[in-house]
Amino acid sequence: MYIKDEEGTEDQEMKEIKVKIPVKYHWKLHTLKLTTDAYISEMVRTALDGYFGEVFESDDEEAEGNEPEAEVEAA
Repeated sequence: MYIKDEEGTEDQEMKEIKVKIPVKYHWKLHTLKLTTDAYISEMVRTALDGYFGEVFESDDEEAEGNEPEAEVEAA
C-alpha cells in the first residue's frame, strides 16, 4: 500500500504493524468509524501525523535555542 507525501508528489511505502491499545481507545476509534465513515487506519495516521508534527516541532525549537511561545490571555 502506498500514500502520497505531504506535497503529493512522491509515494511512500506503508508498513502494517500490530499494536495493543486500551479497550477504551478501540471503542472510541470504532465509534468514530461508524459516525464518520472513515477507516480506523486513516484516523490513527492522522493522529500520529499530528503527534509527530508537535514532537518534531518542539525538537526543532529546542535545537535552534528558541523557547516555545507562551499563550497570552486577553485582558
